[in-house]
Amino acid sequence: MFEIYDDTDESLRMVLFGFSRYIPYYGLTGPCYLHLNYVGNNVFLHKIFSAEGVEMDYNRDSGNAANSKVPVAAPDFEKVLSNYDVRASSLYLDSKFAKECLIKGRKSYTLTNDQSQFWDCKIRWTGRSSYECYLTCGWKKFCKENGLAAGDRIRFVVEDEEKGVIHILKN
Repeated sequence: MFEIYDDTDESLRMVLFGFSRYIPYYGLTGPCYLHLNYVGNNVFLHKIFSAEGVEMDYNRDSGNAANSKVPVAAPDFEKVLSNYDVRASSLYLDSKFAKECLIKGRKSYTLTNDQSQFWDCKIRWTGRSSYECYLTCGWKKFCKENGLAAGDRIRFVVEDEEKGVIHILKN
């Protein structure tokens, strides 16, 4: 995770600090644009674009080909949606996924799709087992606004640096 903070210079322009690790981590060498999306709790998702407007490849081992896929830094969970899953106001999450990727007891998360759109969501932790939980408030709206239907295969990903964001990608 990179801690970046802002301030203003004498001309009242916004200046970002904390890039001493960020720039070499992504191998930034020339002019680029940084797009920040605020998702809450002082967390921003970022995208980096070349001066020509092409999004960079975030995989540091594969050169500079454009790539809009989410880098997977934690185990993911795949599910084929049932009719009930898309109609219900909650969705059961695999306990292995919850144990490895979610913060036990945390109730507020942000869902995002492959278009970097965001939905607030709640997680209800059950008392039956230590990592059994459900996506609740926000799940039904996410399904509707992303056109999810029975039979769709989706993948849940939580990156190490963004524990409060659950990426839901339609396969």
